[in-house]
Amino acid sequence: MAPEFSDRDVELRAAVSDGEDPPGNLVVSWSVDGEVATDPLRGNVNGVATTTIDLDVGERLLEATVWDPEGLSSRASVTVRVRPPNIQPTCGITEPDDGVGASTAAPVLLRGFATDDDDPREALTVAWSSDLQGTLGSDAPGVNGEVRQVTGALDAGWHTILLQVDDGVGGLCEDDITLGVSTRPEVDMELPFNGAIFEDDDPILLAGIASDPEDGAAGLHVDWLSDQDGELGSSTTDDDGYAEFVVPALTVGLHRLRMQVTDSFGVGGSAEVDVTIIPAAVR
Repeated sequence: MAPEFSDRDVELRAAVSDGEDPPGNLVVSWSVDGEVATDPLRGNVNGVATTTIDLDVGERLLEATVWDPEGLSSRASVTVRVRPPNIQPTCGITEPDDGVGASTAAPVLLRGFATDDDDPREALTVAWSSDLQGTLGSDAPGVNGEVRQVTGALDAGWHTILLQVDDGVGGLCEDDITLGVSTRPEVDMELPFNGAIFEDDDPILLAGIASDPEDGAAGLHVDWLSDQDGELGSSTTDDDGYAEFVVPALTVGLHRLRMQVTDSFGVGGSAEVDVTIIPAAVR
């Protein structure tokens, strides 16, 4: 296969020598596809003659001819392929979202895309890395340009996840996200009791205890949710990890109530109870 160049300004170098004359007395010229392309050039003291020429895109036959002072000559040739100026690859991370959290107990799916308008996907080198843990993996893009990597469990901390795509001829694309990794908070929902029954005009106290291995117990964000009525409200744990919220009323039916606790890395833990809401008695 002919050598390839993506830059049309190509440096030509010829090593010349002669058993009877010093290199400085030898003259070199180059031709492209049989046409003279440079003025004659003398070799330096080390016997190297160098010049740069602009080559048109396509397959080109380069030939160097050297003459000694007596007019004797010798030549050497090489065929090269000149490609158009390189187009940079494009890439991006699509999963997970920037700034989200991940648990130390589970692998993380990294997903993105990598494409290049002038190189086949097999020519692209894809690398995933973390500033805290180094290389996470590498692979070529799929048929649709998708790239994906499943990591092992990551260490706790804020990771900068970097996707790098190299086209092998000087083109590079990068994208990164920030990923918070920590141990999930421990959550115990104490009120209401599992299986409790309320009327649909009863205020209901939601309460529980939470703690987190990295953040401790105080200041954890708590969301209170119902699978039927959606978001009910939010609160924050006190120094002992206790949090509560009063719901004015819930709609009639069976509800799964959730205490969802999120730590400073964006990682959540939860606990649930089931309650039944019945129509208020006629008074």
